[in-house]
Amino acid sequence: MGRMENRLMMGTWALVLLFALGARAQQLGPRDGFSSDKQAVVLPSGTTLEFIGTEASQGIPLLLLHGYTDSSRSFQGVIRELLALDPDLWIIAPDLRGHGDSSMPGMDSKDLGSPFEIMDYAQDILELMDQLDIAKVHLIGHSMGSMIAQQIALNHPQRLASLSLLGTTADPMHNAAITEFLEKELLFGNWKKQLKSSFGKDWREKSYWMASGELGPHIRTFLRTNWVVEDLAPSDLLEAIHRETIQLPLGTWFGALEGMLAVDNALELENIGTRTLVLWASGDGLFLNNPDQNVVKEALARASQKHGTISFYKVYHSVKGADGTIGHNFHWAIPRYVAADLYQFITQGRPELGSSTRVGALPQIATQTESFGL
Repeated sequence: MGRMENRLMMGTWALVLLFALGARAQQLGPRDGFSSDKQAVVLPSGTTLEFIGTEASQGIPLLLLHGYTDSSRSFQGVIRELLALDPDLWIIAPDLRGHGDSSMPGMDSKDLGSPFEIMDYAQDILELMDQLDIAKVHLIGHSMGSMIAQQIALNHPQRLASLSLLGTTADPMHNAAITEFLEKELLFGNWKKQLKSSFGKDWREKSYWMASGELGPHIRTFLRTNWVVEDLAPSDLLEAIHRETIQLPLGTWFGALEGMLAVDNALELENIGTRTLVLWASGDGLFLNNPDQNVVKEALARASQKHGTISFYKVYHSVKGADGTIGHNFHWAIPRYVAADLYQFITQGRPELGSSTRVGALPQIATQTESFGL
């Protein structure tokens, strides 16, 4: 704790300097090959979004939105597999505000969570599209990214050619894993207690730019063994994601969590009019089959009745004898399956159907697909 306390008890001039450099504070080390390929756009709001982007083509681009505490690296395997299917695909995968190499929003001492509302993320994406002169996209979001995608689909459907939601939920406000563990036990429990002991009542403001890994080695170990996890994902990918996770500013951890906790689209999703694909893994321990997935499927059914919306809901299952389960971050573990379903959906209007195990993509898994509105 001594090293952390010394860093956090800097004088006023150092805190000002940290504030000035805070937009890049999450970059604590040299970029690797993946990060070095990123491009950057400054939005009208002043936020700098960095993104992985392939060469622009005549087709409608795929825009991929990562989840909470992740970065565009979350889609590294999926992007590779998509380009193997079609090297001419136009793919854009941004780091969301406060994540990866994108800038942190300015610190508002009156409301430190406000710059991380889902509508703020959605506005960033719309402004990114405008800056790149893109009228429509095939929008793909994982976890928190799927909540941002829902927001755009509900309020700006004219900007979408299709909608794909990976590991999604319509109601994080009432998700026990988020409210009981992530909110009450971890962030606003153990982490808040540690930060208050260092900073007192101003702990949110004074820890805003601080990297989560600076909370101590026990936190770094916890995040590697309990947060950056997916049984069948490559170890080098997990290590790279972990390095980024422990560099993530605490302002993002707390603010983005509060942004998710304000979302309740359980009823709103019935107003989705865009053709939609939902992909989910049966081993997802965060967004469970009941109630999360049942709520999503019920909303899709109502959308088909109300608007004639065509949608597909596909589940990935680990086969008997597999080395592990396929969980919330399934796109890290089975990118070939995910890419194949996304590609068929955006080109043919539907994912691969049926329940048989596909040969040629490892690990082998079983699938199950439901459709609505057909």
